[in-house]
Amino acid sequence: MPKIVSNTIQVHIAFIDKDKEPKYLSLQRTKNSKLYPNVWQVITGKMKKGETALSAALREVEEEIGIKPKKLWAIPYVTTYYDVKRELINISPVFGALIGRNQKVKLSKEHQAFKWLSFKGCYDKLFLRTHKEGAKFFHDYIINGSMVELFEIKVF
Repeated sequence: MPKIVSNTIQVHIAFIDKDKEPKYLSLQRTKNSKLYPNVWQVITGKMKKGETALSAALREVEEEIGIKPKKLWAIPYVTTYYDVKRELINISPVFGALIGRNQKVKLSKEHQAFKWLSFKGCYDKLFLRTHKEGAKFFHDYIINGSMVELFEIKVF
């Protein structure tokens, strides 16, 4: 029987352009990646021992793109996926972050490319169902949401 764990996070990144349109970040994994080579994704990562999901999300954003978010939200959605190699069902909290439009992405060794896309462009580019669903919740609840402050995390 698979073990149920929650030790990964997912973070969606956006900025608002000069025309007040949101742009969403999509990252391409390296071609040498053992898991999902060349796949387009959002920021993901594992929590370290004793680390909270929130601190893992902030750390992963800084590690994977070299940016500290201006705003952060806990999206009212969790993803689930089955890891056949480890016989695990993983439940992952989903976060959304807004950065300044002039902040520069500095990719980690995990990724080979990035694109800023419209919501539809990002949704279409993302490979995994869980990333697509997380993107939709981020777009609907946070970027276009009327109760956005309800989900904001005041950590800054």
